[in-house]
Amino acid sequence: MKLLDKYNRLTFWNKLAVWGSLVSIVSFGLYFWPSKKNEAPQQTTQVQDSKGATIMQSGRDIVINQSMPSGNPSLMTLPTIEKPAPATAQRVFTKRSLRELMALYEGRTMLQADALIDPYKGLWISITTEIIQLIPASDGITTVLQRGSDIVNARFDNTWRRSLARVNNGETITLRGRISESQNGQQLYLMECEISE
Repeated sequence: MKLLDKYNRLTFWNKLAVWGSLVSIVSFGLYFWPSKKNEAPQQTTQVQDSKGATIMQSGRDIVINQSMPSGNPSLMTLPTIEKPAPATAQRVFTKRSLRELMALYEGRTMLQADALIDPYKGLWISITTEIIQLIPASDGITTVLQRGSDIVNARFDNTWRRSLARVNNGETITLRGRISESQNGQQLYLMECEISE
């Protein structure tokens, strides 16, 4: 008996099952088929004829400042700085406390609370908290902090590694950080953090 004869003897529902199985097998194969669509786009920027320009990267943003101080540019040198200098003039700080921001999630769904905390995303906050843990990564340090019942997840880049290496669990630090766009109400996520002195 040939395959076609066996197929013709099937009931309608059995035929439907055969076709469904074939479609599933083909879909499964296509899902794992290599594709160039998954590659992340790369962006390159070239800066030419920019003697004395200052190039800074903050997160995903790159800022190029081409203003030159007066004097002979060939004789000027930039000072070496161990820590990044804070650009506080460009930062807008929230007047809300850590407790007030975390209270936005209490008794609400995450969807409701996200609408309430949305105006504060991207703003900066200065807080004093106790260190629970320092978690190293190749691109920086995640610091888990606690103040009362509120937890903070603060992300520092590697320029702060040496300063944070001297801090122990249970010590209190004051820091500044930008409130992340991604929040879940369990803890406050801060990016681009720096220690306040």
